[in-house]
Amino acid sequence: MGRKKHTFEEVADSDFDLREIRDMELLVLKSHIYVETILRRIVSDKLAIPEDNPTLGSMLFWQLAQLALGGAGDEELLRHAEQLNTVRNEIAHELYLACGSKALEAFVTMAITARRPDYTWPSAHEDDARRPDFVQAAISLIRPLIDKMTPREATWPRSPRLPLTKP
Repeated sequence: MGRKKHTFEEVADSDFDLREIRDMELLVLKSHIYVETILRRIVSDKLAIPEDNPTLGSMLFWQLAQLALGGAGDEELLRHAEQLNTVRNEIAHELYLACGSKALEAFVTMAITARRPDYTWPSAHEDDARRPDFVQAAISLIRPLIDKMTPREATWPRSPRLPLTKP
């Protein structure tokens, strides 16, 4: 039996702000947790089961993504979520996230070129040069996922700490 997964409200009420995380690996991991929490909520709503259901808690990220975004019209969002998972897996299975990570570059480029077709990945191999682009890419995934969620109560969490605005 795995650890209890946080609900969306617990994550929304936490103090972390993606825009303020400086370490690229931590930024990827926190973004992944945030997206996974939203996917779990979407699946919970679709299946009409509690968000803290043990079956949902034991599902892998890609399973949640397939269930939450497997319908027509969500193909691009699904690919974007899967690419974030690839970047996260790179961190989980390597000593550190390589500056030249093709998965990281693909995740960011996929998100930003949707709005800026002329975008190119910064050539600098430093986290500081690439971090703002990653934050923008993560937010471009998180925003539409939050829009897919069904509000559960009048106090729908829209905290200013949530990464809902451009950095």
